[in-house]
Amino acid sequence: MEKVKQKKKFQMPHLLWLMILFILLARLMTYVIPAGSFDTDENGLIIGGSFHYLQEQTPVDPLSAILLLFESLINAAPTIFVIMLMGAGVGMSISSGALDDLINWAIYKLQDKGKGILVSVVFCLMVYLGGFGGTDALIAVVPLGIILATKLNLDAICALGVTFFATMIGFGTGPCKNVLTQTLMGVTPYHAFFSRFLIMNLYMVVGLVMIMRYIKKLEKDPRISPMYEEGWRPGEAIGDGSVSKDTQLMNEVQLKWQSVVSVVLFFGQFVLMAVYPFVWGTASLYSVMSVLTLAVGIVNQLLCGKSMNGAANEQSKGFAGMAFVGFVIGLAGVLSAVLKQGNIMHTIVYGITLPLGKLPTSLSAVGMVIAIAIINPILPSATSKAALLVPII
Repeated sequence: MEKVKQKKKFQMPHLLWLMILFILLARLMTYVIPAGSFDTDENGLIIGGSFHYLQEQTPVDPLSAILLLFESLINAAPTIFVIMLMGAGVGMSISSGALDDLINWAIYKLQDKGKGILVSVVFCLMVYLGGFGGTDALIAVVPLGIILATKLNLDAICALGVTFFATMIGFGTGPCKNVLTQTLMGVTPYHAFFSRFLIMNLYMVVGLVMIMRYIKKLEKDPRISPMYEEGWRPGEAIGDGSVSKDTQLMNEVQLKWQSVVSVVLFFGQFVLMAVYPFVWGTASLYSVMSVLTLAVGIVNQLLCGKSMNGAANEQSKGFAGMAFVGFVIGLAGVLSAVLKQGNIMHTIVYGITLPLGKLPTSLSAVGMVIAIAIINPILPSATSKAALLVPII
């Protein structure tokens, strides 16, 4: 009998090992890429045309790279803790059951009208949240997308699409996200607000069309989902593999007043987060986000009949659930720290941005976008990126 060898299916490595691999590659780059640096003025700001190569290479040895982890975690502590606190608060609001009641009620009311309205409302809300109050901590809203996707028989790609993808559209194109850069360039803060607001809405429509097209394809054939081979099965599939209609209509769902108040509090906090930096500035935004989300989570737990101990247990679960995300942020800091300690960060930026000066004016903006897109993965901090790139560009 012939032995049929089954090919092993490629499996993406865990994020932990990917980050460690990137750090090792960065360390090896410190041996290969010439060390260089830009000069700085008396205020510590980079002088654009002052790049020069150093006389000797400054490679980072393995032990030094490992020891950078603790320092990177300390430097990223504000971001890490706001993510963990928001994760705890959002987790408490979700586990209260109010959002489940709202989604069940909305599905019952819209069961003959398709999924478009519900998905569109959540997607647009998340775009505006990212555009006016977006930070790295918004990864904590992904569980909301998972609940919505599960209720609507959609996969995890849709869960990310209606939450994280939507907030990143707002974060990248919103009218309030370029204040730091404008200040460094001497431009009036919030300049061209309405132009950027229109651009954000344009990209919101494009992103929503992408999500809705993907959902339509899923409804016709769930096998197109990358999650299908991982075991995702949307309800019951009919013979040709397409998604069947619900086997029965949902029974009538009543929305309790406690759930209504809880949902208003839950979404109201994000409205406040979006308005806060525009009215009061971004100085204490992280403090407001973390405390507000945690407070709303506790209130929602008690409002929906949970005990004090039960609320505390849900808080600890949500906090722990975001701990690994915080650790990965620390690892990203190690990647940048290795490049800086090896004195090749400036060399990389110089090499990527050097061709921009040779481009005609009509193509320079396109070149800037490409250059910054390449630099983004190796310098995750927006503040550090602005401080380094603005003087050069």
